[in-house]
Amino acid sequence: MTINEEILLSYFLNLKKKYAISSMWSKYSMLKAAIKAHKIIDIGKYSKPTAYLKSESREYKAKKAAVLERAHVEEFLTRACDKEYLMTKVAIIMGVSGVCRCCELTNLKITDVEEGARICLFRYQIPRPAFYENSQL
Repeated sequence: MTINEEILLSYFLNLKKKYAISSMWSKYSMLKAAIKAHKIIDIGKYSKPTAYLKSESREYKAKKAAVLERAHVEEFLTRACDKEYLMTKVAIIMGVSGVCRCCELTNLKITDVEEGARICLFRYQIPRPAFYENSQL
């Protein structure tokens, strides 16, 4: 199969139906590296596909990801009902304070938590128990 500007341009026109321009640039970069390695063709010299991607980029407005701010966390911790959200609150505190690594927090199960009168004991799969007084939670 031969690779030329027209084929690449039609490929990107088809991709536009499904992907944002940022994803199309990523695909272009991957294609460029793969084609250069396997076919020894530098598609970076093709002007039509890059001109098309540049023109689409001008209209593109990146979506900002929602950011959870400190005030939102504090509001949730103080206002949310303990009866319903206690474990969520504990997970937030453990994550924010750095008690758990990301993988430990996602792997934590209810059976890994023992609640006493004054302490909570968290048992991980790796031998690293952590003790916290209830007043600090």
